[in-house]
Amino acid sequence: CQIEAYKRFGNDLAVIEYGLHMVGVGLGGTTNDPEFQTPAIATYPLESLDDIDKLDPERLKKENDPHLRHCLEACHIVKEEIGDEVPVGVLITGPYTAATSCYPAEKLFRAMRKSPEKVHRLVQFTTDCLIDIYKEFIQEGVLILQCDPLASGTILRKSQYQEFVLPYAKKVNQQFMMQEEWSAIIYVGIRPKQLMTWQMQEVI
Repeated sequence: CQIEAYKRFGNDLAVIEYGLHMVGVGLGGTTNDPEFQTPAIATYPLESLDDIDKLDPERLKKENDPHLRHCLEACHIVKEEIGDEVPVGVLITGPYTAATSCYPAEKLFRAMRKSPEKVHRLVQFTTDCLIDIYKEFIQEGVLILQCDPLASGTILRKSQYQEFVLPYAKKVNQQFMMQEEWSAIIYVGIRPKQLMTWQMQEVI
């Protein structure tokens, strides 16, 4: 559909969607399948933050994750067809939103206060997993379009963002710089101008 959309409408960018939930799904979670709404996480791979060590990052490797393989194949097809005419990117979750696909967001918010070290362990885990996934797409020659809506200033306070999001956003973006690649970071939500300032500072 991306190829046909470009041919018909002349889109400025062709986008393949890895999605916001697929880290959690790849680790054993499930999504619902509503007919007219965006899918949401139905079951999470983590019932407790005490079980982070039970998460297996090998499940997210290309050879073990059919969703990742399909996305990479789609990127290859789109690049072959129209990649010399328009950039091709993959829309993919950021580290913090990936953590909320593994453990319910509302529980993760509470844990920031009650068990911050466990939140850091989970976001570090998803960061490391995503770096490996991002590298697969970079090798395919597509742009990384990070979407981290749960890190929005409408949800997190400045202090929470600086502690639980910024260090990991910097880590993944430093990987792009090391490989002389670039990415876009998308925070969803309406925020006052000053919140936009502190969200984007020092990300790279």
